[in-house]
Amino acid sequence: MRHTPLASGQLSEGMNCCMQRKNFQDMPDPAETATLPALAEKSKEALLSHMPLTGILEAMPDAVAIYDAAGLLVYANAVGHRLFGLERDPMFPARSLRQRNLRLDMRGVTGAPLPEELWHVTRLLQGETITGEQPAEMLFTSLDGVERTVSVTGAPIISEDGALLGAVAIARDITEQRQ
Repeated sequence: MRHTPLASGQLSEGMNCCMQRKNFQDMPDPAETATLPALAEKSKEALLSHMPLTGILEAMPDAVAIYDAAGLLVYANAVGHRLFGLERDPMFPARSLRQRNLRLDMRGVTGAPLPEELWHVTRLLQGETITGEQPAEMLFTSLDGVERTVSVTGAPIISEDGALLGAVAIARDITEQRQ
């Protein structure tokens, strides 16, 4: 998608049309609104052209991790680095999924070892979407030695032709809520 900047005044022109209405029952003149969808799309494109994806991910209040199809950690935002203590081991992201989860001592919320088929990344890479209604909750020991409890949601990343490219996961630290 190409991003086209707005010409001077286009956004305010469309916004003024809507903002002059006193209430929702005042319906705008159809001639005024004909350009609103086009203006909204141009506004969205202009905004997104100035917001790189990493900036958006770094703004998230939860840990965001992106994995390739083999399960290698290819990106973690700053919250993810702090939550998992990634600064302690610069080679950690390059380790296999199994090595990383064993190093973090991934456990279920009862404290029992978490079987590999229940690891959130394994589930995501098998095509499962983990939603907020049924998040994956687990205990782990961060690389800096802190025991934490996280709630994880995520989804596989699928190409347009249906091929698995990887997965994205969002982890929220719920340690304090579980104590």
